[in-house]
Amino acid sequence: ANLLAPALYGINLDNIPILGFENARRAFLFGLLHAHFLAYHRNILADCLVYKFLHLRQFFLRHRPREVEIKAQSLCCNIASALVNARIQNFLEPCKQQMRRRMQAGRLFTRIRQAAFEEHGVGLKGAAEAIYQFNAGLIDALCDVVPAVKPQSAYYENLGWQGMEMLERTIRYAKSKGLFVIADIKRGDIGSTAAAYAEGWLSGASIEGQQFKSFDADCVTLNGYMGSDSINPFLKAAKEEGKCVFVLVKTSNPGSGELQDIVAGDRLVYQVMGDLNERIAAGTEGKYGYTMAGAVTGATYPSDIRALRKRLEHTFFLVPGYGAQGGTADDVRYAFDKYGHGAIVNSSRGIMCAWQKTGGDGHDFQEAARNAAIAMRDDIKQFVTIV
Repeated sequence: ANLLAPALYGINLDNIPILGFENARRAFLFGLLHAHFLAYHRNILADCLVYKFLHLRQFFLRHRPREVEIKAQSLCCNIASALVNARIQNFLEPCKQQMRRRMQAGRLFTRIRQAAFEEHGVGLKGAAEAIYQFNAGLIDALCDVVPAVKPQSAYYENLGWQGMEMLERTIRYAKSKGLFVIADIKRGDIGSTAAAYAEGWLSGASIEGQQFKSFDADCVTLNGYMGSDSINPFLKAAKEEGKCVFVLVKTSNPGSGELQDIVAGDRLVYQVMGDLNERIAAGTEGKYGYTMAGAVTGATYPSDIRALRKRLEHTFFLVPGYGAQGGTADDVRYAFDKYGHGAIVNSSRGIMCAWQKTGGDGHDFQEAARNAAIAMRDDIKQFVTIV
């Protein structure tokens, strides 16, 4: 049992020997874990074990904890013996195969890291280069399937200037492949500080009368909850460059309602933010009637998206939360207008980490990402028709 549990549940039991439990609760749960595993596979042995644990539960309610602990320890030992005696190799073999796949799953990325570290050393530069190689592989696999990529700056900033330089290279490479780049920076400052951010990410810095661009993204995400003066500098830069912004309105995270759902007069806070954003961007409408200041609206709150779509007729939506966060194609359909326009849906882990679900060793990360993106596209097309 001590060997089986880690294989099935990823639990490290090195410091929890069967005969040395700290308390009755741990012993009880440990045994119950194995009983339920066997019950799931409808093993005859399981029925007996579950019955014993039901009996143990009643014992737990009637006796002192120390007595329960002793009985639970004994029962856990019986489980371990029963697992061996029952010769349930038909259950153990799939677990062994899964463990072997997990051990192999990082080998491709180990090679990428090793190659980067050999060239640049173990450190920030080597790590940044390894990530760039992974990014380039994903871009190559996806550039004819998806319209845009959305790099999250936090995962580059944590590697210092080496990471930011690699982000600039990633953006440049994505644009060379025809992809629209949304820099997920969620900046939220005012005045000259916001203007400096806008120069860095959108319009470029003015030096001796010349413009020099650095990140040169097509779009950025913003936190506009400091008000219009945290949006206007970016909007000004976007107008000059033919670019755009997405402002946080109703986000997909579980805690968003703690602030965004608060009543503010006759509206909710996120509705106030959405109205403000559309008002600020009025006059920047393009061919399809949408302004240069879009809104971030999470797929995890479909009823709110539906209400916002009706409310903000001229605001383009960026919709995170599809896939790993729980949003579905049926949820995101409400972000689009009646013509199938007005929104772009984001999936990050569901595509980047799709290789983890293939059962392979990671060599297929490009193919897995591509297949996941195609599946996502086809899933959404069941609910959204573009006319």
